[in-house]
This record gives sequence, C-alpha cells and structure tokens, in this order.
Amino acid sequence: GSVKKSFFNHNPSFVLSTTESDPALELKDESDGLRFKSPIPDTTYGNDLRENLKRKNVRGASFSFDVDKEGEIITIDEKDNWHREITKATLYEIGPVTDPAYESTEVSLRSVENIVKEIKQRNAPKTDNAAEIRANRGKELSLIDRYLF
Repeated sequence: GSVKKSFFNHNPSFVLSTTESDPALELKDESDGLRFKSPIPDTTYGNDLRENLKRKNVRGASFSFDVDKEGEIITIDEKDNWHREITKATLYEIGPVTDPAYESTEVSLRSVENIVKEIKQRNAPKTDNAAEIRANRGKELSLIDRYLF
C-alpha cells in the first residue's frame, strides 16, 4: 500500500515517522479500532512534543482518512443514538494532536512499566456476568468511535 505518515497536529512540517522510516510507524487494526505507535524523532519539535506528552498537555490523537465505498455501517440503538462504524477506509496520516475532534481519543508516552501493566490487564479474567457484558457493549461502541472517527 501507500506510505502512511504520522504528524504532530496534522502538520507535515512536524513529521514524526512514516511506514518507511527507521524506526517505522506501526499501525495495528484491532477489533476495537486502529492503534498506532509512532517513534518521536530527536529533533527540537520532537523533544518539545515528548515533554508536552509527559506533562499531559497533548493527550489526543487524530487521523485523516477517506471512507471507502460501502465502508461504513450506521445503526440506531434503542435510545435513538446513532452509531457509525467504519469498516473500510483509506488512511493517510495519524498522530498526536493538541485538540482532537473527538475527546475520547488518547495518546501518551509509554514506559516499560505501563506496557507491563497493560499486558497484565489484557490477561485479566473475563466476566461471565450477563449484566456486565451488556454494560460493556456500550463501551465497545465507544471504543469503535474512539479510534475510527
């Protein structure tokens, strides 16, 4: 496919990585949405971004894409809330932003300790409580919205 890019604040003057850089931008399509890992270069703007991520001044993520033909499913739930699930899209650029269009997106620096904690949480036992499973369905939709809009 074509080269995907990671910019800070959608600004091509602040390129962080691409799928062809070394180290490369990593993209992973998961059941709850698109995840990315963008190495931050050792440049003035990269160091500024790293500091702002540490301070949590930059916490959102965004991407630019086009929805492919017949690449979305729109549903309406029992409360008349509309949900849009994008099933096929062409991604152009992704990265951290100061002001994301959707507040539920997030981006952060990951330390080794945070990665270990995340792995432990993923491997935690799943529930078989029907009420909890139903409650989590809404969270799944939120996760889809979080990464796909």
